[in-house]
Amino acid sequence: MINPHKGEVAFTADERRYVLHYSIDAICALEESAGKGFPALVQEMADPDKMSVSLLRKVLWAGLREHHPDLTLKDAGELILGAGGMVGLFPHIERAIAAAFPAATESGDARPQ
Repeated sequence: MINPHKGEVAFTADERRYVLHYSIDAICALEESAGKGFPALVQEMADPDKMSVSLLRKVLWAGLREHHPDLTLKDAGELILGAGGMVGLFPHIERAIAAAFPAATESGDARPQ
């Protein structure tokens, strides 16, 4: 069961359910894998001329690590087509990344968007 309050987002690939979660550890793994800081990676993902399948695979792999620790970078790449390709998968990644950075409410409490 996913916990949207923790920023978890589920998607299906090849008839199997997967859970994305961009924890601090996942973001650090992504930065290390990509060799860039997270803000630069987010800007790259937002620009269709800069977004690559290679980056999508790294972003997917990092987000899967917490709930699917045995999946490799290669496994993550193989999931892309089964999840509908870049177009089918990107909205799930986008929601999970947005959920990883909850907006502050007026009371100062952090709540998921």
